[in-house]
Amino acid sequence: MRPEQERELKRILDEAFRAFESGDDATARRLCRDALAIDPDSSTAHSLMGLIYDREGRAAEATGEFARVVTLNPNSDAERRTLRRLRGQRGAEPLDEESERPGGAIIAVAAVAALVVFASIFLASRMISHWVRDKSENNVIVASANVEEDLALAREAFDAGRYQTAMEASARVLRVEPDNQVAREIYERSQAFLRGTQQPPAPPVTQTAPAPIQTAPQPVQSQPAIPQAGAPAVAVA
Repeated sequence: MRPEQERELKRILDEAFRAFESGDDATARRLCRDALAIDPDSSTAHSLMGLIYDREGRAAEATGEFARVVTLNPNSDAERRTLRRLRGQRGAEPLDEESERPGGAIIAVAAVAALVVFASIFLASRMISHWVRDKSENNVIVASANVEEDLALAREAFDAGRYQTAMEASARVLRVEPDNQVAREIYERSQAFLRGTQQPPAPPVTQTAPAPIQTAPQPVQSQPAIPQAGAPAVAVA
């Protein structure tokens, strides 16, 4: 039976039992038939159907339902006692002391309630196990998708020179897949680049006075000689 069928069967049986307890036999009968359409061998549905027929005075139908329950579940003492009581009423076999007790129907109802509780617990455990398995599978799928996305982001960021982003993306990959060599290489190379670009800045260059401009020496012009005092001037012919 598929998990969704188990959930639907549990829901129908719970509603059928509530309808039976409130005296709505028609609704309870319809819900029991819906449950048997899902699982023809549901002893809980057959037992509840037998109680409905028994309360309506339909001994033959009730006997058939409880006989089916005893066949499906030979260890069910409550249903077996109810079956003996019904058969005794129809003259099929003598009554035993337990079946003559006025609380026989109450015991049968309690037995059905116990069956419903047991079925609910069983179905709930099956649903939880399926949910845990599905959740684990979904987590694996999501983790794989995230790894691919982060690895692609790490490559793209590294190629674009965004080494901090590349380190963060590759680190996320390594948390999921510690042995991913591509992610490890991107992480280590990005870290190395970041360490290279984060060196202390060089000290500022102090301004100095500009060097004097070197000019070519100018030629010295000759000056006329100054005559000595007291010396006669010599006429030049």
